[in-house]
Amino acid sequence: LPGIEGYKFSSTSKQQLMEGLSAAIQQERIRFPEGPIAAELRDFEFQYTRTGVRYSAPEGLHDDCVMALA
Repeated sequence: LPGIEGYKFSSTSKQQLMEGLSAAIQQERIRFPEGPIAAELRDFEFQYTRTGVRYSAPEGLHDDCVMALA
């Protein structure tokens, strides 16, 4: 579609998104209803690696709502 650009997810871009989302939630600049978004946020996890931080849902779960919210 004209005027619409894709977003490239990388470890760096995902980290920036997650840090921004975390700050927005902590500062109460964003709210969300109980339901799929809240459930995914509760399950979402991070892991320190030698190259940075890895953000994802646990195996078998989804992070689509979290990523869309970010």
